[in-house]
Amino acid sequence: MVAEENEDSPEPSADEEQVDEQKPTEDINTVESVEPIVLNPEDLPAVIEAFIFASSEPLSIAAIKEVFERQGYGFTKTDLKEALVILMDKWNCAERSAGQGLELVQLAGGYVFRTNPRWGFAVRAFLQEKPQKLSPSQLEVLAMVAYRQPVTRIEVEEMRGVDSSSAMRRLLSLKLIKILGKSEGLGRPLLYGTTKQFLEFFGLNSLHDLPTLKEYQDLGKGKTEMQAEVNKDDSVNMADLFADTKEQMFSDDTERLSQEALESLEKALGAVVHTTKKLDIEKTFQGEGEFESN
Repeated sequence: MVAEENEDSPEPSADEEQVDEQKPTEDINTVESVEPIVLNPEDLPAVIEAFIFASSEPLSIAAIKEVFERQGYGFTKTDLKEALVILMDKWNCAERSAGQGLELVQLAGGYVFRTNPRWGFAVRAFLQEKPQKLSPSQLEVLAMVAYRQPVTRIEVEEMRGVDSSSAMRRLLSLKLIKILGKSEGLGRPLLYGTTKQFLEFFGLNSLHDLPTLKEYQDLGKGKTEMQAEVNKDDSVNMADLFADTKEQMFSDDTERLSQEALESLEKALGAVVHTTKKLDIEKTFQGEGEFESN
């Protein structure tokens, strides 16, 4: 009887078998819940260090804060800044940075790990890449765009006095400059400005790190001022050279004899100068007398 009931009972369809097989999986997923991991402020440096290492571009404080907020953490910007200070001190201390291959730097408005410049030659050989170079004309155009942005190509050519289209195309292909929009002037020419890659290329954190015109002019003044300092007469005598000695290096008798010797030497030098001037004056008068007699 039991065998007959089993034979008469309908066989489940393929769809019903799939549903029955998925039910346990769905039940497990609905029952299990992932509890958020508790993070303390002292854990922040390690977590942020992992974020920066995993990021393919400089990671800003705002981006780090957004990641924590998505996970339900309420860390403030002050907490993140304090953690980043700890990280910067850890990676850039003099004892450690000399022997490590990486460094943590602020670049293009964020934080990023990059290879130590000291070992750049080895990394280039490993990657078999040549350092990117710009021609003088390309550097000239890039400097004008960086300092005058937003700027049009016509304005750049007016400053340079030559056609700059090829240099600007090269800079666009390297993603060092980009099109910001269109000018409101006649013909609505395109406006150009620098990119985030420009900051990374030159190791700048922001455009405010660019040297000012005053700093550039001061470079030319440096040599003149140094020469003026060398030629300046401070009227220092021999005794003054030993006036700032803080510790007594010799006995009192030796110091007294040395002082007397210095004074005698100065008097002797003064007498020589006086005698020389007197002889020069006498020669002058003698020359005038001979001229009058002639």
